[in-house]
Amino acid sequence: MQLYVMAYIIHKQLFLTKQIQKVEIMNESTNLVLIYFCLGFTEFVPDPDVRYIYAWGLLWCLVVNLAINLIRIFVIMLKDLIKLIKGKWCKKGVPKHVKKLPVENRPEVQAMVQMFPSEDKTVGVKY
Repeated sequence: MQLYVMAYIIHKQLFLTKQIQKVEIMNESTNLVLIYFCLGFTEFVPDPDVRYIYAWGLLWCLVVNLAINLIRIFVIMLKDLIKLIKGKWCKKGVPKHVKKLPVENRPEVQAMVQMFPSEDKTVGVKY
C-alpha cells in the first residue's frame, strides 16, 4: 500500500513547490523503510540480538528523518524571522500604487464589497 501512495504522490505532483514534493517523497520513503524494520520485531526473526540490531536501525532512520524535517522547519522559520526583522515581509507583497490608495478604494476591499453587498445603504457613504 505504501508503494501505491508513493507512486501517486510522485505521479500527481500534489504539492505547490518541488522542495515540498521532495520532502514528502523522502518522508514516504522513510515510512516504507520503517515498515520493513517492523518485520524484524516479529517471530520472523527468532534471534533477540538481531531484533536489537533492527531496533537500532529503526531508531536511526527515524532520527535522521526527524532531524531533516526539523532542520528544514528551523531554516524556514529563521528566514521568515530575518525578513520580519528587516521589514520586508509586509512591504514586499503590496504594490506602491495600492499602498497610497485609501482603504475603501483598494481593489481587495472593493472585491469584498462586491462579493458581500450590504443591505445598509449608509455603508461606504462619507459624512
